[in-house]
Amino acid sequence: MELLKQSGLFGQGLIPVGQSSLVDRYNACLREIGLLPTGLKNFQVDGWGWSPEIAEERADPYYLSHGGVANPYAIILSPEQRELPIYFPFHSFDKHLMKVVFQVASAQIADLTLSSAIWIDLDQELSAYREPRDLLMVDAITLRFHASGGLIRHAAEQRELVHRFNNQRMAWADRNLLQDIATSVDKFGDLRFRSLFIPDIPYTNTRTFYTRAFDGLYVFRDLPGTKPMLVMCDAGRVRADHQPGQDHLEYALNDPALLPLLFSERLLDLEWSLYREQPAVLRRLRECLLMRSLSEQDPDADWLAMSEGELRRRTQMLSSGGLLPELFHEVDRLILQLQRQPGLSPENLSPELMLALTHPHRSLNETGWNTVRQMLISLSSYDIARLYDYDKALFFEQYTQWPPSFRSWAVAFLKREVLQQN
Repeated sequence: MELLKQSGLFGQGLIPVGQSSLVDRYNACLREIGLLPTGLKNFQVDGWGWSPEIAEERADPYYLSHGGVANPYAIILSPEQRELPIYFPFHSFDKHLMKVVFQVASAQIADLTLSSAIWIDLDQELSAYREPRDLLMVDAITLRFHASGGLIRHAAEQRELVHRFNNQRMAWADRNLLQDIATSVDKFGDLRFRSLFIPDIPYTNTRTFYTRAFDGLYVFRDLPGTKPMLVMCDAGRVRADHQPGQDHLEYALNDPALLPLLFSERLLDLEWSLYREQPAVLRRLRECLLMRSLSEQDPDADWLAMSEGELRRRTQMLSSGGLLPELFHEVDRLILQLQRQPGLSPENLSPELMLALTHPHRSLNETGWNTVRQMLISLSSYDIARLYDYDKALFFEQYTQWPPSFRSWAVAFLKREVLQQN
């Protein structure tokens, strides 16, 4: 992972937390949530307030919850967390959820984080997910906001005291009321005109999503032609086996009947015009397939130091020996075919290539599109630029398993294809 950190591919979009005041605020949030404070003096947080260093310290990536995926917490230390990536999302809608938070409460976040930190309680109404079908009951999530040290609560109490003073007859003679106002102001300052109160936010964009619960599953509740559906990453968890009598359908992610169903329900599509307009996507896929094959044959080679001629020689050797995957040759032919016959829709492609080129249907909303994209990447992750963009957690997991030569090449490739394009 050190190479990823040096290149900016790991740690990009993380805010450093090193000032003692910020560390104290973060720990105050953890204590109020009911979690142990961190012993680290320096760490980083993402757009959710999740820290890879604290997760490593505790050997628990789910540390911002009371165990598992249900009802996690988020922490905001700074307005700079707006639009930052989320490195370990509990659900596929987490980034959109935080986008909504900053849209609704940007002024309050800016004011509160001047002297405090914010922690968000995400109430999904269920105390825990006991079985997969419980996810179908998540209609809305209520976001409740708290400030470390109770600043939001103290502001509300002070405003109520002032309201009583302004509206209560003979309030000027109420010594207890006057003393309460004076004590509040002495302790917290004049909070009347600060933008501190954040009302509960109902988040309802939960009709289609991915969750890490039960080893990963996808929830689809608005399919026009079928019942609600759960798609399990772990085939052993499928119980209903899409029986007619069930109130919902269950499929394993690797079930061959699943993708045709998703095409018919307009969740998936394959538009050749996209690849005619953006041929670089196919060339990128071809390059990833080639370099993966080369690295498997020579795990310790330095591909970055080789000349283009040497790479061509090595590629020819693999091709002559039948060591390049058929998928590579299919992509190679497809690139040429789309260039020479722009009006033609390719036929007789392998299921593997069809899957690699399938994309979310353009009619999906943002959260639905992201959910389906994540599903497709989990099924076909050859294009590592797309993998890095849409599922960083899976990318980092796969990265540790790659041969050293492919890791080094992948870092340079992503710096070119991702960092330099942003």
